[in-house]
Formats: sequence, structure tokens, C-alpha cells
Amino acid sequence: MSEGEGGFFERIASTEAWLRTRPGLSPEQVANAVASVRRGILYNTAWTVVWISRELALYEDGPRGTDRVAKRLGRRLFGYESHEPLSFADGFSVELPLYSPSYFLAGLFGSALRRAVLAEVGGPLWPNRKVGPWLLRHWMREGTSFDWTTRLRELTGAPFDARAFLAETRPGTK
Repeated sequence: MSEGEGGFFERIASTEAWLRTRPGLSPEQVANAVASVRRGILYNTAWTVVWISRELALYEDGPRGTDRVAKRLGRRLFGYESHEPLSFADGFSVELPLYSPSYFLAGLFGSALRRAVLAEVGGPLWPNRKVGPWLLRHWMREGTSFDWTTRLRELTGAPFDARAFLAETRPGTK
């Protein structure tokens, strides 16, 4: 949940509305930056899937299984033909089995939360004086003492799934 909230605010600084207010950026640079961020979100999500798959292979097949998985997924998702992945003996590559999936879920969660805010207060997220009060009233006042998937369903009217993420990363959407 915390990663999703962090990503919520992080993404405001990559919106067209916010970037247009930055001095020295041409409309073409803004459009390129927005497209680059959208691609980056997809690449990061794909990498997280590789990360999760490598961890599962480590637990299921031992250290030899991870390279096979990483090479196959790297080829399929990123087009790498010859790629030597980092060793899974590297402490920066192995995490707790529930830690890496949290990054995947955070991306889905952040998109759903942004959808909920925009549905009620309208857009853009910035500059918008209604966003902060909405977040305090509907989300942050509860802290972490509730089931956030249930809360997200209450706010969006939809189950926690990939629909908002897919809509948000589809080219041509704002």
C-alpha cells in the first residue's frame, strides 16, 4: 500500500499538466517525456514480473533455475538475445518472497487510486486543490488499519485488478 501511495505522488511530476509548467521544456519535449514515462512504467512492470519469476525459480529449482528463467523472460519481454543476468547470489537481487510482488501490486494500486480521485474531483491531479483533501478524507485518515482492497473497491466501484493500470499506460490516454 505504501509503495502505491508513493507512486501516486511520484506520477504527478510526470503528467503533461505538470511538465508544461516547467521552464524551458518545449511541447515536443513534454510529449516525449510523457510517452517515455508511460513506456518506463510498462518496462518496470515487466522487470518486476521477471524478478518475481526468478525468485520463484530460486525457491523451486535452486540457483540454477534462475538464470534459465531470467534469460527466457528477458528475451521475450525486452528482446535480449544474449544477456547474462545478475547472479542471484547477489544480495541486491534476492528479496523476501513477498517483497517483490508488492512492487507489482503497488503499480496496479496506484493506478486504481488515481482513477478514484479523478472520478470524484476531476482532473488533472495537479494543479488541483481538491486532491489533497480527497486523499485525507477518503484514504489517509484511516491509516493502515483496514483492508485497502476493500476500500479501493468502495472508492472505485471496481475490484482490485489491472484495468486502471492498463488504461493509464495505453498510448493516447491522459
